[in-house]
Amino acid sequence: MNLSTLFFGIIAIFIATVSIFFDNVEASPDALAAPDALADAEALPLALPKRGRYRGGGKRRKQPKK
Repeated sequence: MNLSTLFFGIIAIFIATVSIFFDNVEASPDALAAPDALADAEALPLALPKRGRYRGGGKRRKQPKK
């Protein structure tokens, strides 16, 4: 393969990718923003595991004797 062929092939792929990207942006002004981003942000604390009473995978530490 010629270096010039490789170079022009990369340029052609770049131009095609950029043109497809801008066609999608023109079709929808909010194409880059998730429509339910606020719902995802509100659901995030529910998806995270709750911090347990004990650390280290549920292993209990020995309680100091009083």
